[in-house]
Amino acid sequence: MADLSVLRRAVPGEGVAIEESEAYLELTAATKTLDGTHSGYLLLCTRPADGSMVITLPAVSTTYVGCRYRIVNASPDGTITLSVTGATTETIQGIGATTGQQVIHTKATSKYGDMIELSSGSATGWHIVRQIGTWAQAAD
Repeated sequence: MADLSVLRRAVPGEGVAIEESEAYLELTAATKTLDGTHSGYLLLCTRPADGSMVITLPAVSTTYVGCRYRIVNASPDGTITLSVTGATTETIQGIGATTGQQVIHTKATSKYGDMIELSSGSATGWHIVRQIGTWAQAAD
């Protein structure tokens, strides 16, 4: 079971990131493809074995408008690389003016409690609603 103190991580200017009472799922596999049943949960990523995880978002056409995923680094600082990838040709928009198919949270900058929240918003892909910590946009 995940250490729930990550849910109370205070972020300057953001207040408390997440409420403790929210439902969560712990993700531990090296790869995970999300579907509509994962929407609305905190997705706590713990991957101490090799330190990397690839999360693939479902095609926007298979989810409802406004479907949201909140992906949280629940691993110790500097121990995990999280890659969040759009399905097929779909993009992820929202870090600066950049649009790409992947968002990466590297070991070098990863902090316990860092988070990215994505919402289905258009026929072409996902939008970053909120981020805590350093996430880089990868080009197509």
